Amino acid sequence: MIDLEHWDAHVPKPQRTQYTEPSILDNPCIHNASINAQINVVTTRAQSKLQVQPRSSSANPSSTSTIAQSRCSSPPMATPLHDFSLSRIRSEHAQDVIIQQIRNNRPYRNDATIKLVYAPSKLNPEIMAAYHDHPLSGHFGTGRTWSMLRNTCYWPRMKETITSYIKSCDKCSQFNVDRHKPPGFLQPIQPPNEVFQVLGMDWWGPTTNSLSGNRYVLVITDRLSGYVVAKASPTNTAQDTARILMEEIILVHGSPDTIFTDKGTHFKNKLLQAISNLVGCKHIFSTPYHPQTNGQTERWNSTFVTQIAKYCNTDQTNWDTFLPSIVYAYNHGIHISTGFSPYQLAFGRQPRHPFNPPASTFIFSKPHDYWTQVITYRNTVLKQAKANILHQQQLSKNRFDKNRSHPPFVLGDLVWMKILVGRHKLTARYIDPARIIQILSPVSFIVEDDTLQQFQAHSNNIRRVYSR
Repeated sequence: MIDLEHWDAHVPKPQRTQYTEPSILDNPCIHNASINAQINVVTTRAQSKLQVQPRSSSANPSSTSTIAQSRCSSPPMATPLHDFSLSRIRSEHAQDVIIQQIRNNRPYRNDATIKLVYAPSKLNPEIMAAYHDHPLSGHFGTGRTWSMLRNTCYWPRMKETITSYIKSCDKCSQFNVDRHKPPGFLQPIQPPNEVFQVLGMDWWGPTTNSLSGNRYVLVITDRLSGYVVAKASPTNTAQDTARILMEEIILVHGSPDTIFTDKGTHFKNKLLQAISNLVGCKHIFSTPYHPQTNGQTERWNSTFVTQIAKYCNTDQTNWDTFLPSIVYAYNHGIHISTGFSPYQLAFGRQPRHPFNPPASTFIFSKPHDYWTQVITYRNTVLKQAKANILHQQQLSKNRFDKNRSHPPFVLGDLVWMKILVGRHKLTARYIDPARIIQILSPVSFIVEDDTLQQFQAHSNNIRRVYSR
Protein backbone atom coordinates (compact mmCIF):
# COMPACT_ATOMS: atom_id res chain seq x y z
CA MET A 1 0.00 0.00 0.00
CA ILE A 2 1.14 3.52 -0.76
CA ASP A 3 0.27 6.36 1.60
CA LEU A 4 -1.96 9.03 0.24
CA GLU A 5 0.60 11.63 1.19
CA HIS A 6 3.14 9.94 -1.11
CA TRP A 7 0.61 9.44 -3.93
CA ASP A 8 1.87 12.34 -6.04
CA ALA A 9 5.41 11.06 -5.93
CA HIS A 10 4.42 7.78 -7.63
CA VAL A 11 2.09 9.22 -10.28
CA PRO A 12 3.80 10.84 -13.27
CA LYS A 13 2.74 14.35 -13.97
CA PRO A 14 0.90 14.89 -17.29
CA GLN A 15 2.85 16.54 -20.00
CA ARG A 16 1.73 19.99 -21.13
CA THR A 17 0.96 20.17 -24.81
CA GLN A 18 0.03 23.26 -26.81
CA TYR A 19 -2.98 22.73 -29.05
CA THR A 20 -3.97 24.71 -32.11
CA GLU A 21 -7.30 25.25 -33.83
CA PRO A 22 -8.01 22.52 -36.39
CA SER A 23 -8.23 23.53 -40.02
CA ILE A 24 -9.65 21.84 -43.06
CA LEU A 25 -6.01 21.54 -44.14
CA ASP A 26 -5.44 19.07 -41.25
CA ASN A 27 -7.56 16.56 -43.14
CA PRO A 28 -4.98 14.32 -44.83
CA CYS A 29 -7.46 13.41 -47.56
CA ILE A 30 -7.42 17.02 -48.72
CA HIS A 31 -3.84 17.86 -47.73
CA ASN A 32 -2.30 14.95 -49.63
CA ALA A 33 -4.60 14.90 -52.68
CA SER A 34 -3.12 15.81 -56.06
CA ILE A 35 -4.87 19.10 -56.56
CA ASN A 36 -3.66 22.43 -57.82
CA ALA A 37 -4.65 24.52 -54.79
CA GLN A 38 -5.53 24.14 -51.14
CA ILE A 39 -9.13 24.26 -50.03
CA ASN A 40 -10.34 26.33 -47.10
CA VAL A 41 -13.83 27.04 -45.90
CA VAL A 42 -15.28 30.20 -44.44
CA THR A 43 -14.56 29.86 -40.71
CA THR A 44 -17.30 31.19 -38.51
CA ARG A 45 -16.63 33.27 -35.43
CA ALA A 46 -18.11 30.59 -33.20
CA GLN A 47 -15.88 27.92 -34.73
CA SER A 48 -12.77 29.94 -33.92
CA LYS A 49 -13.57 29.64 -30.18
CA LEU A 50 -14.02 25.88 -30.14
CA GLN A 51 -11.64 23.87 -27.96
CA VAL A 52 -9.99 20.86 -29.52
CA GLN A 53 -9.88 17.47 -27.85
CA PRO A 54 -6.27 16.64 -26.79
CA ARG A 55 -4.35 14.26 -28.95
CA SER A 56 -2.60 11.37 -27.30
CA SER A 57 1.05 12.23 -26.67
CA SER A 58 2.06 8.65 -27.18
CA ALA A 59 0.60 8.46 -30.66
CA ASN A 60 3.04 8.16 -33.50
CA PRO A 61 2.45 11.08 -35.89
CA SER A 62 3.94 9.28 -38.83
CA SER A 63 1.81 6.20 -38.32
CA THR A 64 -1.31 8.34 -37.93
CA SER A 65 -0.53 10.08 -41.18
CA THR A 66 0.02 6.74 -42.89
CA ILE A 67 -3.33 5.39 -41.70
CA ALA A 68 -5.12 8.56 -42.79
CA GLN A 69 -3.46 8.46 -46.19
CA SER A 70 -4.50 4.86 -46.69
CA ARG A 71 -8.13 5.90 -46.33
CA CYS A 72 -7.89 8.54 -49.06
CA SER A 73 -9.16 6.68 -52.09
CA SER A 74 -10.69 9.64 -53.94
CA PRO A 75 -9.13 10.29 -57.35
CA PRO A 76 -7.27 13.59 -57.79
CA MET A 77 -9.17 16.52 -59.30
CA ALA A 78 -7.74 19.27 -61.44
CA THR A 79 -10.48 21.73 -60.51
CA PRO A 80 -9.07 24.95 -58.97
CA LEU A 81 -10.16 25.49 -55.37
CA HIS A 82 -10.60 28.62 -53.30
CA ASP A 83 -8.93 30.36 -50.35
CA PHE A 84 -11.46 31.59 -47.80
CA SER A 85 -9.14 31.82 -44.79
CA LEU A 86 -9.80 34.37 -42.04
CA SER A 87 -6.60 36.21 -42.90
CA ARG A 88 -7.79 36.79 -46.45
CA ILE A 89 -11.26 37.82 -45.26
CA ARG A 90 -9.69 40.33 -42.85
CA SER A 91 -7.62 41.70 -45.71
CA GLU A 92 -10.72 42.13 -47.87
CA HIS A 93 -12.58 43.70 -44.94
CA ALA A 94 -10.03 46.51 -44.87
CA GLN A 95 -10.73 47.29 -48.54
CA ASP A 96 -14.52 46.87 -48.54
CA VAL A 97 -16.32 50.23 -48.55
CA ILE A 98 -19.53 48.91 -47.02
CA ILE A 99 -17.71 47.16 -44.20
CA GLN A 100 -15.67 50.27 -43.44
CA GLN A 101 -18.89 52.24 -43.04
CA ILE A 102 -20.24 49.79 -40.47
CA ARG A 103 -16.91 48.92 -38.85
CA ASN A 104 -18.02 50.00 -35.39
CA ASN A 105 -21.31 48.16 -35.62
CA ARG A 106 -20.54 44.86 -37.29
CA PRO A 107 -23.76 43.14 -38.39
CA TYR A 108 -24.37 39.53 -37.57
CA ARG A 109 -27.35 37.45 -38.48
CA ASN A 110 -29.86 37.42 -35.67
CA ASP A 111 -29.37 33.82 -34.63
CA ALA A 112 -29.27 32.48 -31.09
CA THR A 113 -26.74 29.74 -31.81
CA ILE A 114 -24.05 31.06 -34.15
CA LYS A 115 -22.50 34.27 -35.39
CA LEU A 116 -21.35 34.45 -38.99
CA VAL A 117 -18.45 36.04 -40.77
CA TYR A 118 -19.47 39.07 -42.82
CA ALA A 119 -18.28 38.21 -46.35
CA PRO A 120 -16.79 41.16 -48.26
CA SER A 121 -18.55 41.98 -51.51
CA LYS A 122 -15.41 41.24 -53.51
CA LEU A 123 -15.47 37.64 -52.29
CA ASN A 124 -19.16 37.03 -52.95
CA PRO A 125 -18.80 35.79 -56.57
CA GLU A 126 -15.93 33.53 -55.58
CA ILE A 127 -17.87 32.12 -52.62
CA MET A 128 -20.90 31.40 -54.79
CA ALA A 129 -18.70 29.79 -57.44
CA ALA A 130 -17.19 27.50 -54.80
CA TYR A 131 -20.55 26.51 -53.34
CA HIS A 132 -22.32 26.11 -56.70
CA ASP A 133 -19.93 25.54 -59.63
CA HIS A 134 -17.36 23.28 -57.97
CA PRO A 135 -17.75 19.47 -58.39
CA LEU A 136 -18.00 19.16 -54.61
CA SER A 137 -21.05 21.46 -54.77
CA GLY A 138 -22.70 19.78 -57.75
CA HIS A 139 -24.29 22.71 -59.64
CA PHE A 140 -27.47 22.33 -57.59
CA GLY A 141 -30.26 24.86 -57.33
CA THR A 142 -30.96 27.83 -55.11
CA GLY A 143 -32.36 25.80 -52.22
CA ARG A 144 -29.34 23.55 -51.75
CA THR A 145 -26.79 26.32 -52.33
CA TRP A 146 -28.55 28.66 -49.91
CA SER A 147 -28.78 25.95 -47.25
CA MET A 148 -25.01 25.39 -47.43
CA LEU A 149 -24.08 29.07 -47.31
CA ARG A 150 -26.60 30.39 -44.79
CA ASN A 151 -24.70 28.92 -41.82
CA THR A 152 -21.27 29.75 -43.21
CA CYS A 153 -21.20 33.47 -43.94
CA TYR A 154 -23.42 36.49 -44.46
CA TRP A 155 -23.82 39.47 -46.75
CA PRO A 156 -26.83 41.74 -47.43
CA ARG A 157 -29.56 40.36 -49.73
CA MET A 158 -27.72 37.08 -49.72
CA LYS A 159 -30.49 34.77 -50.98
CA GLU A 160 -31.45 37.20 -53.74
CA THR A 161 -27.82 37.30 -54.90
CA ILE A 162 -27.57 33.50 -54.88
CA THR A 163 -30.80 33.18 -56.87
CA SER A 164 -29.57 35.65 -59.48
CA TYR A 165 -26.20 33.89 -59.71
CA ILE A 166 -27.76 30.48 -60.34
CA LYS A 167 -30.27 31.85 -62.88
CA SER A 168 -27.32 33.22 -64.86
CA CYS A 169 -25.37 29.94 -64.74
CA ASP A 170 -24.89 28.77 -68.34
CA LYS A 171 -24.42 25.12 -67.40
CA CYS A 172 -27.64 25.02 -65.38
CA SER A 173 -29.55 26.79 -68.16
CA GLN A 174 -28.37 24.32 -70.79
CA PHE A 175 -28.67 21.05 -68.84
CA ASN A 176 -31.43 21.46 -66.23
CA VAL A 177 -34.81 19.78 -66.73
CA ASP A 178 -37.92 21.97 -66.57
CA ARG A 179 -39.78 21.04 -63.38
CA HIS A 180 -42.59 23.55 -63.82
CA LYS A 181 -45.05 24.53 -66.51
CA PRO A 182 -43.41 26.56 -69.27
CA PRO A 183 -44.51 30.19 -69.59
CA GLY A 184 -47.19 31.13 -72.07
CA PHE A 185 -50.98 31.14 -71.97
CA LEU A 186 -53.25 29.18 -74.30
CA GLN A 187 -54.11 31.06 -77.50
CA PRO A 188 -57.40 29.54 -78.81
CA ILE A 189 -58.15 29.92 -82.51
CA GLN A 190 -61.44 31.69 -83.15
CA PRO A 191 -63.95 29.28 -84.76
CA PRO A 192 -65.04 30.24 -88.29
CA ASN A 193 -68.56 31.24 -89.29
CA GLU A 194 -69.09 28.55 -91.93
CA VAL A 195 -68.27 24.90 -92.48
CA PHE A 196 -65.32 23.98 -94.75
CA GLN A 197 -64.07 27.54 -94.37
CA VAL A 198 -61.01 26.73 -92.20
CA LEU A 199 -59.40 23.28 -92.48
CA GLY A 200 -56.60 21.44 -90.72
CA MET A 201 -54.50 18.92 -92.65
CA ASP A 202 -51.91 16.38 -91.52
CA TRP A 203 -50.29 13.13 -92.66
CA TRP A 204 -50.41 10.10 -90.36
CA GLY A 205 -47.93 7.22 -90.72
CA PRO A 206 -45.98 5.31 -91.81
CA THR A 207 -47.55 2.11 -90.57
CA THR A 208 -47.68 -1.53 -91.66
CA ASN A 209 -48.15 -2.02 -95.40
CA SER A 210 -51.72 -3.03 -96.12
CA LEU A 211 -52.66 -5.59 -98.76
CA SER A 212 -53.47 -2.61 -100.99
CA GLY A 213 -49.99 -1.15 -100.43
CA ASN A 214 -51.13 1.77 -98.28
CA ARG A 215 -48.88 3.08 -95.48
CA TYR A 216 -50.11 6.63 -94.84
CA VAL A 217 -53.36 8.48 -94.18
CA LEU A 218 -54.05 12.12 -95.11
CA VAL A 219 -56.43 13.59 -92.52
CA ILE A 220 -58.43 16.77 -93.23
CA THR A 221 -60.71 18.23 -90.53
CA ASP A 222 -63.16 21.12 -90.62
CA ARG A 223 -62.55 23.59 -87.78
CA LEU A 224 -66.23 24.43 -87.20
CA SER A 225 -68.16 21.19 -87.66
CA GLY A 226 -65.36 18.74 -86.87
CA TYR A 227 -66.15 16.85 -90.08
CA VAL A 228 -63.30 14.52 -91.05
CA VAL A 229 -62.02 13.35 -94.43
CA ALA A 230 -59.35 10.63 -94.24
CA LYS A 231 -57.80 8.88 -97.24
CA ALA A 232 -55.22 6.09 -97.26
CA SER A 233 -52.21 6.37 -99.58
CA PRO A 234 -49.06 4.35 -100.36
CA THR A 235 -46.89 7.51 -100.15
CA ASN A 236 -47.12 10.97 -98.62
CA THR A 237 -45.59 13.16 -101.30
CA ALA A 238 -46.61 16.66 -102.34
CA GLN A 239 -48.41 15.17 -105.37
CA ASP A 240 -50.48 12.89 -103.09
CA THR A 241 -51.41 15.84 -100.89
CA ALA A 242 -52.49 17.99 -103.84
CA ARG A 243 -54.51 15.16 -105.43
CA ILE A 244 -56.49 14.29 -102.29
CA LEU A 245 -57.08 17.95 -101.43
CA MET A 246 -58.50 18.65 -104.89
CA GLU A 247 -60.59 15.47 -105.21
CA GLU A 248 -62.00 15.25 -101.68
CA ILE A 249 -62.34 18.90 -100.64
CA ILE A 250 -62.10 21.55 -103.34
CA LEU A 251 -64.10 19.67 -106.00
CA VAL A 252 -66.74 18.52 -103.48
CA HIS A 253 -67.14 21.23 -100.84
CA GLY A 254 -65.51 24.20 -102.54
CA SER A 255 -62.33 26.07 -101.82
CA PRO A 256 -61.53 26.79 -98.15
CA ASP A 257 -60.42 30.19 -96.95
CA THR A 258 -57.58 28.90 -94.74
CA ILE A 259 -55.63 25.66 -94.33
CA PHE A 260 -53.44 24.85 -91.30
CA THR A 261 -50.55 22.40 -91.73
CA ASP A 262 -47.10 21.74 -90.33
CA LYS A 263 -43.90 22.56 -92.21
CA GLY A 264 -43.33 19.10 -93.66
CA THR A 265 -42.04 18.91 -97.23
CA HIS A 266 -45.35 17.37 -98.36
CA PHE A 267 -47.07 20.64 -97.35
CA LYS A 268 -44.44 23.34 -97.75
CA ASN A 269 -43.66 23.10 -101.47
CA LYS A 270 -44.23 24.94 -104.73
CA LEU A 271 -47.11 22.68 -105.81
CA LEU A 272 -49.26 23.40 -102.75
CA GLN A 273 -48.32 27.06 -102.97
CA ALA A 274 -49.50 27.18 -106.58
CA ILE A 275 -52.82 25.50 -105.71
CA SER A 276 -53.36 27.89 -102.80
CA ASN A 277 -52.77 30.88 -105.07
CA LEU A 278 -55.03 29.40 -107.75
CA VAL A 279 -58.08 28.86 -105.51
CA GLY A 280 -57.44 31.88 -103.28
CA CYS A 281 -56.67 29.91 -100.12
CA LYS A 282 -54.42 31.11 -97.30
CA HIS A 283 -51.91 28.48 -96.18
CA ILE A 284 -50.75 28.87 -92.54
CA PHE A 285 -47.88 26.79 -91.13
CA SER A 286 -47.73 25.81 -87.48
CA THR A 287 -44.73 26.46 -85.24
CA PRO A 288 -42.18 23.61 -85.53
CA TYR A 289 -42.53 20.94 -82.84
CA HIS A 290 -45.72 22.50 -81.54
CA PRO A 291 -48.56 20.26 -82.79
CA GLN A 292 -51.11 22.04 -80.57
CA THR A 293 -51.54 24.61 -83.37
CA ASN A 294 -53.32 21.91 -85.38
CA GLY A 295 -54.66 20.20 -82.29
CA GLN A 296 -58.06 19.16 -83.71
CA THR A 297 -56.42 17.13 -86.47
CA GLU A 298 -53.83 15.66 -84.11
CA ARG A 299 -56.62 14.63 -81.74
CA TRP A 300 -58.39 12.75 -84.52
CA ASN A 301 -55.15 10.93 -85.39
CA SER A 302 -54.96 9.48 -81.89
CA THR A 303 -58.67 8.62 -81.96
CA PHE A 304 -58.91 6.64 -85.19
CA VAL A 305 -55.74 4.63 -84.53
CA THR A 306 -57.15 3.04 -81.38
CA GLN A 307 -60.47 2.29 -83.14
CA ILE A 308 -58.89 0.68 -86.21
CA ALA A 309 -56.62 -1.43 -84.00
CA LYS A 310 -59.72 -3.11 -82.55
CA TYR A 311 -60.83 -4.40 -85.97
CA CYS A 312 -57.72 -5.19 -88.02
CA ASN A 313 -56.23 -8.68 -88.23
CA THR A 314 -53.18 -9.90 -86.33
CA ASP A 315 -50.88 -9.04 -89.24
CA GLN A 316 -52.37 -5.52 -89.40
CA THR A 317 -52.57 -5.74 -93.18
CA ASN A 318 -56.26 -4.85 -93.55
CA TRP A 319 -56.35 -1.63 -91.50
CA ASP A 320 -57.24 0.52 -94.53
CA THR A 321 -60.44 -1.45 -95.20
CA PHE A 322 -61.87 -0.27 -91.87
CA LEU A 323 -60.78 3.36 -92.26
CA PRO A 324 -63.95 4.56 -94.12
CA SER A 325 -66.29 2.97 -91.57
CA ILE A 326 -64.39 4.52 -88.64
CA VAL A 327 -64.59 7.94 -90.33
CA TYR A 328 -68.33 7.41 -90.91
CA ALA A 329 -68.94 6.51 -87.26
CA TYR A 330 -67.01 9.58 -86.09
CA ASN A 331 -68.82 12.01 -88.40
CA HIS A 332 -72.23 10.71 -87.33
CA GLY A 333 -71.58 10.86 -83.59
CA ILE A 334 -72.18 13.83 -81.29
CA HIS A 335 -69.08 16.00 -80.88
CA ILE A 336 -68.47 17.10 -77.30
CA SER A 337 -67.27 20.59 -78.31
CA THR A 338 -70.21 21.51 -80.55
CA GLY A 339 -73.03 19.43 -79.10
CA PHE A 340 -73.95 18.25 -82.62
CA SER A 341 -72.67 15.60 -85.01
CA PRO A 342 -70.16 16.78 -87.65
CA TYR A 343 -72.48 15.49 -90.39
CA GLN A 344 -75.41 17.49 -88.99
CA LEU A 345 -73.41 20.74 -89.02
CA ALA A 346 -71.85 20.09 -92.42
CA PHE A 347 -75.03 19.20 -94.33
CA GLY A 348 -77.81 20.80 -92.30
CA ARG A 349 -79.85 17.69 -91.55
CA GLN A 350 -79.94 14.75 -89.18
CA PRO A 351 -78.12 11.69 -90.53
CA ARG A 352 -79.96 8.39 -90.80
CA HIS A 353 -78.05 5.46 -89.36
CA PRO A 354 -78.17 2.19 -91.37
CA PHE A 355 -79.49 0.38 -88.30
CA ASN A 356 -82.44 2.76 -87.89
CA PRO A 357 -85.79 1.60 -89.35
CA PRO A 358 -86.90 3.41 -92.52
CA ALA A 359 -89.53 6.11 -92.26
CA SER A 360 -93.10 4.93 -92.92
CA THR A 361 -94.14 8.16 -94.63
CA PHE A 362 -92.44 10.66 -96.87
CA ILE A 363 -93.12 14.38 -97.12
CA PHE A 364 -92.42 15.91 -100.51
CA SER A 365 -91.53 19.57 -100.18
CA LYS A 366 -91.11 22.14 -102.87
CA PRO A 367 -87.46 23.03 -103.48
CA HIS A 368 -88.01 26.58 -102.31
CA ASP A 369 -89.66 25.45 -99.07
CA TYR A 370 -86.93 22.91 -98.43
CA TRP A 371 -84.22 25.52 -98.99
CA THR A 372 -85.92 27.90 -96.57
CA GLN A 373 -86.06 25.18 -93.91
CA VAL A 374 -82.41 24.25 -94.46
CA ILE A 375 -81.24 27.85 -94.16
CA THR A 376 -83.21 28.42 -90.96
CA TYR A 377 -82.02 25.13 -89.50
CA ARG A 378 -78.35 25.69 -90.39
CA ASN A 379 -78.27 29.23 -89.07
CA THR A 380 -79.68 28.12 -85.73
CA VAL A 381 -77.47 25.03 -85.44
CA LEU A 382 -74.23 26.71 -86.52
CA LYS A 383 -74.80 29.63 -84.17
CA GLN A 384 -75.30 27.25 -81.25
CA ALA A 385 -72.34 25.10 -82.27
CA LYS A 386 -70.04 28.13 -82.39
CA ALA A 387 -71.21 29.23 -78.94
CA ASN A 388 -70.53 25.72 -77.62
CA ILE A 389 -67.04 25.75 -79.12
CA LEU A 390 -66.22 29.10 -77.51
CA HIS A 391 -67.45 27.80 -74.16
CA GLN A 392 -65.29 24.67 -74.40
CA GLN A 393 -62.29 26.76 -75.48
CA GLN A 394 -62.67 28.96 -72.42
CA LEU A 395 -62.81 25.92 -70.14
CA SER A 396 -59.68 24.52 -71.78
CA LYS A 397 -57.91 27.87 -71.46
CA ASN A 398 -58.75 28.10 -67.75
CA ARG A 399 -57.25 24.65 -67.15
CA PHE A 400 -54.21 25.30 -69.32
CA ASP A 401 -53.37 28.75 -67.92
CA LYS A 402 -53.49 27.62 -64.29
CA ASN A 403 -50.09 28.07 -62.59
CA ARG A 404 -48.56 29.53 -65.76
CA SER A 405 -46.92 32.91 -66.22
CA HIS A 406 -46.74 35.33 -69.11
CA PRO A 407 -43.68 34.71 -71.35
CA PRO A 408 -40.87 37.01 -70.15
CA PHE A 409 -39.42 37.52 -73.64
CA VAL A 410 -39.09 40.88 -75.38
CA LEU A 411 -37.62 41.96 -78.68
CA GLY A 412 -33.81 41.67 -78.64
CA ASP A 413 -33.63 39.08 -75.84
CA LEU A 414 -31.03 36.31 -75.99
CA VAL A 415 -32.61 32.87 -75.54
CA TRP A 416 -31.37 29.29 -75.31
CA MET A 417 -32.81 27.05 -78.06
CA LYS A 418 -34.11 23.65 -76.95
CA ILE A 419 -32.72 20.58 -78.74
CA LEU A 420 -35.85 18.74 -79.90
CA VAL A 421 -34.36 15.82 -81.87
CA GLY A 422 -31.10 13.87 -81.83
CA ARG A 423 -30.11 14.62 -78.23
CA HIS A 424 -28.15 12.04 -76.23
CA LYS A 425 -28.50 11.39 -72.51
CA LEU A 426 -25.52 13.47 -71.34
CA THR A 427 -25.63 16.26 -73.89
CA ALA A 428 -27.07 19.70 -73.25
CA ARG A 429 -30.82 20.22 -73.57
CA TYR A 430 -30.38 23.75 -74.91
CA ILE A 431 -27.86 24.98 -77.49
CA ASP A 432 -26.02 28.26 -78.00
CA PRO A 433 -28.26 31.29 -77.62
CA ALA A 434 -30.12 33.09 -80.39
CA ARG A 435 -31.67 36.55 -80.42
CA ILE A 436 -35.39 37.34 -80.76
CA ILE A 437 -35.82 39.53 -83.84
CA GLN A 438 -39.61 39.33 -84.30
CA ILE A 439 -42.63 38.60 -82.09
CA LEU A 440 -45.36 36.79 -84.04
CA SER A 441 -47.71 36.27 -81.09
CA PRO A 442 -47.46 36.23 -77.30
CA VAL A 443 -46.04 32.68 -77.54
CA SER A 444 -44.40 32.55 -81.00
CA PHE A 445 -41.13 34.23 -81.99
CA ILE A 446 -38.62 34.51 -84.83
CA VAL A 447 -35.05 34.07 -83.57
CA GLU A 448 -31.70 34.47 -85.29
CA ASP A 449 -28.49 32.63 -84.34
CA ASP A 450 -24.84 33.64 -84.77
CA THR A 451 -24.83 32.40 -88.38
CA LEU A 452 -27.77 34.73 -89.20
CA GLN A 453 -30.03 31.71 -89.72
CA GLN A 454 -33.61 32.37 -88.63
CA PHE A 455 -36.05 30.00 -86.91
CA GLN A 456 -39.60 30.12 -85.63
CA ALA A 457 -39.76 29.07 -81.98
CA HIS A 458 -42.52 28.60 -79.43
CA SER A 459 -42.15 29.87 -75.88
CA ASN A 460 -42.20 26.23 -74.68
CA ASN A 461 -38.93 25.57 -76.50
CA ILE A 462 -36.81 28.58 -75.52
CA ARG A 463 -35.24 29.68 -72.26
CA ARG A 464 -34.08 33.19 -71.43
CA VAL A 465 -30.36 33.95 -71.08
CA TYR A 466 -29.57 35.84 -67.86
CA SER A 467 -26.35 37.87 -67.75
CA ARG A 468 -24.18 38.39 -64.67
